[in-house]
Amino acid sequence: MLAYRWLNEGKGGGIPLIALHGMFGRGEHLRGLVRRMDLARPVLLPDLRNHGASFWRREMDIPLMAGDLAALLDELAISRCMVLGHSMGGKVALHFSLVHPRKVDRIASLDMAPVTYPPRFAHLFEVLGTLELEKFQARGEVRRELASRLGDERLAGFLAQALVRDGRSWNWRFNLSSIRENGDRLRRFPPSPLHRQFRGPALFVHGDRSDYMREDYWPEIIRLFPAAKSRAIAGAGHWLHVDQPEETSLALRGFFISG
Repeated sequence: MLAYRWLNEGKGGGIPLIALHGMFGRGEHLRGLVRRMDLARPVLLPDLRNHGASFWRREMDIPLMAGDLAALLDELAISRCMVLGHSMGGKVALHFSLVHPRKVDRIASLDMAPVTYPPRFAHLFEVLGTLELEKFQARGEVRRELASRLGDERLAGFLAQALVRDGRSWNWRFNLSSIRENGDRLRRFPPSPLHRQFRGPALFVHGDRSDYMREDYWPEIIRLFPAAKSRAIAGAGHWLHVDQPEETSLALRGFFISG
C-alpha cells in the first residue's frame, strides 16, 4: 500500500481531497499548498510508487499508479473523493477519474493535460545518473553541483530536498532507475475509449509561462472532460503553486470549497 499522511483529519466534514505530487516529489511537497487553501475537509497526501516512503517497483506507468491509488482508497474505505494533482500527479489524477468516475466528485489538474508529451528529461536523467553522490559531504554541495550541470537553481534546490543521508553517503528518496527506465511510459497519457469521460467538474489550472498547457490540447481535454474549465495563473511557470502560491491556492480553494 502507498505511504500517506493526513491533513485536517477529523476537521470539518464532507468527502476527502486527495493531493498527488509530481515526479521526484512526495506528498509532503503539497502540504504548504493545501494549508494555504484552508479547506475544512480532510486531505490525504500519498507518496506515489517509487517516491518518498512508498514501495519501489521496477514497473511504473500511469495506469499502475492510478491502480495504486484505487487500492489505497479501498484500504481506507474511501468511496468518493476529490482529486488534485500536479504534473505527473495530475496525469495520474486525470486517468484515475476516467477509470473510476463514480469515485471522484471533482478534479483539478495543475499544469498537466491528458495528452502524451514530447521527451524533455533526457539531460536531467543523464545528470542524475552520473552524479556520484558518495563524493559529497553536505546537501548544499550536491545542490550546487546540480545547479551547475542543469543550469537551473530552482530545479537543483527541489531535487536536493529529495536527498537522505544513509551512513556516509546520500541517497535519493525516489527510485531513479525505475523512473528513468519508464520515462517514455510516464510521459504518455493512456488511450481512452471514445465513450469514456469524466463528466463532473474539472479545473485545469496552469501557469501562463509554462508550455505544459497549450491551446491545441483543449479538444482532447473537452472530449474526455466535457465540463472542464481553465484558469491561467499570471507570472507562473510549471510550478505555479511555488511561483504564485496565493493566486493558485485561491483558485483551488474556490473550486474545492464549492463541492
